[in-house]
Formats: sequence, structure tokens, C-alpha cells
Amino acid sequence: MSVQFFSYLLIALCVVALAIGQIIFKLVGSRITGITDLFTDLGAAALLGTAIGLYGASTLRHGYFPHQLQPDEVFDAIVFNDVLEHIPDLMGTLEACVTHLRPGGLLVLNCPNRLGVFYRIADLLDRIGLHEPFDRMWQRDVQSPHVWYFKPNDLRHLGEQQGLVWAQTLDLLPITLQGILYRIFYVRNQSVFMGAIALLGTLLLMPLLAILPRDISVVILRKVK
Repeated sequence: MSVQFFSYLLIALCVVALAIGQIIFKLVGSRITGITDLFTDLGAAALLGTAIGLYGASTLRHGYFPHQLQPDEVFDAIVFNDVLEHIPDLMGTLEACVTHLRPGGLLVLNCPNRLGVFYRIADLLDRIGLHEPFDRMWQRDVQSPHVWYFKPNDLRHLGEQQGLVWAQTLDLLPITLQGILYRIFYVRNQSVFMGAIALLGTLLLMPLLAILPRDISVVILRKVK
């Protein structure tokens, strides 16, 4: 997966759903609180150990946001890594983010992009009767499927409805073989055949990925007051 470094000066950071990949904050002397439910899966817990090493999490809490936070707990930034799209109570979650951000704090939303090339290809295949790639994009038939699939502007508008101000949007791609394999084969009950087709198609697209619409977006919003 590609790595994006942010130069924002942050002291207290809350990362929801620690994950291998997209976002690493370049911080010195920061207090990082991680929230995850991945301990229910031993394999994911092993990956989590690597993620903790990357983030340097000083506190790790098992459960869900915002239930694992104290009512008066506030942060300089709250980061959602590939998790917001799984949460049914979208508005309640965003309201909680505003509550737990300090004035000037950042909400960082790292989500799959509905405008990305992989989503568009899967959508096209679904329209002609080949449904499995599109089902995989939505992670159907898994414990926690996607209930939303956002465009970057969707996230911006949702944040603005909560009084947040847009700061930055970054478009990212899973540009390494490891990242591509993780995303394609994350859905465990999909057929090996369909996974192989998806992998082959992705590898064929690799030279074009730099100019095609990106399939991962990071939208950064700021709490003004």
C-alpha cells in the first residue's frame, strides 16, 4: 500500500481501526490511542502488532468508537482507516468525532473511492451480469460489509454538515503487490478463480494506474471551534 506522511503538528491522536497501509503520521512525542475490534480474529491480531509498531500506539483499546472513549476525552486528530464505510450510524459517528476533537483538530477519513477505477470496472461487470467483483467491492457475505461507498465530495459535505471545514483531499492507490493481494483476497469465501481474474486484471492495469481515477481517498476536515 502507498504511505502518506502528514506534517501536521499533533499531540494527541485517536486512530480507529488500526490497519496496515495507507496513513502514517510523522509525529514526535505524540500520544496515540488506537481503537480496534480486530482481537476477535487471531490472524488480524498478528497484523495489528505490526500496525502498532508503525503507529507507535501508546494506548490500545478493544472495542468500538466512540464507546471506548471517556466523555471528556479530546484529541488533536481522529483517523478512520477503512472503517467509516462499515458503520451504519454515520451521522452519529461524525457527531461524536466533533465532540472528541479539540478546536483546530483534524478528522481524517481514509475510505475507498466510489469514483475509483476498480469500483467502476466492478460496477460495469455487475451491470452485464458478472456480480462477484462488485459484491467483493461491497464486501458482501462477510461479517462487516460496506454499508456506504463514498465519493470524496460526499465525505467533504458530510463533514461540513457537522460544522467541519475541508482542509485537504488526497487520492491514493494500492501500488504494491502486497497491498493489491490484501484487498483482492480479503473476502475469504470468494472463489480463487475470481480472485485470480481480479489480480490479473489489476496487474495489467498497473502501468495505467498513475493516470486512472484513484480507488482510495483521504479527506481531511478541520474543527474550527
